[in-house]
Amino acid sequence: MDVRKRGPITPRERVKGALRHQESDRVPFDFWAVPEVCAALRQRLGVETDEEVLCLLGVDCRLVAPDYVGPAPRVQPDGTYFDAWGTHRRKVSNSFGSIYDEYASFPLAGAQTAAEVETWDG
Repeated sequence: MDVRKRGPITPRERVKGALRHQESDRVPFDFWAVPEVCAALRQRLGVETDEEVLCLLGVDCRLVAPDYVGPAPRVQPDGTYFDAWGTHRRKVSNSFGSIYDEYASFPLAGAQTAAEVETWDG
């Protein structure tokens, strides 16, 4: 079916269609920002919640995450840590004062072959 003749589709339909490799009216997109940017957007757009911002911007995806109950991260002497997925992260702050996590290293950055990726044990 030609999506242009179908009319508007919901974000859920757009994402589900993309996961099925189906044609859509546009590519679904996500939006993440530090708390100060979200607060500025709420104020500028005249809304009270981040959800309202996401709706006004036409953002299709939402983060759904249960509370983590697994093993504690493996903290390194330099303060960085490896999470349950083996991701190497560090806490950083921006000029606005937010503290957030970013990647501290990329474990496959030096991989040269598919075999190195396939045999990575994370």
